[in-house]
Amino acid sequence: MTPESAENNAVFLDWRPNRALDARGRKIWLGLIFAPVLVISAAMAWLGGWLVLPFAGLEAVLLWWAFRIIGEHDHDYETLDVSEHLFCWERRDCHTVRRLAGNPAWARFAVADGGTMPGLVLGCGNQRVWVGTQLGEEERLLLAQQMATVFHRR
Repeated sequence: MTPESAENNAVFLDWRPNRALDARGRKIWLGLIFAPVLVISAAMAWLGGWLVLPFAGLEAVLLWWAFRIIGEHDHDYETLDVSEHLFCWERRDCHTVRRLAGNPAWARFAVADGGTMPGLVLGCGNQRVWVGTQLGEEERLLLAQQMATVFHRR
């Protein structure tokens, strides 16, 4: 979350989730997890404990499903681009893309009390969006300070 400043006081912020495993890495891990489960459940079934098979299969399906959900969010992002005459906020969450753009002079940035963590709200006209939803508390406070200077200097 590092702002890149240009000569004309433009600010560009880009947030992306940290993914330690790509799709190929997740497939390898699933194979490494499923192989021992398959071997042990097959051995138990051969020894007469065939009731192990449905539970091993259920475990495999649920783990595959969890990895699939994680994979659907691989390309999530949130950007905020503020220049002298235009601001543009955009967020991709799974397959949904939301955008808010307008004149920075008309934009309002506020910190809203969202319970345990403060929320950052960006508004223009009658539209409001939550900004920095995937940031930690310290990063969110830093963003609030940066955006207060960006939107109040106009």
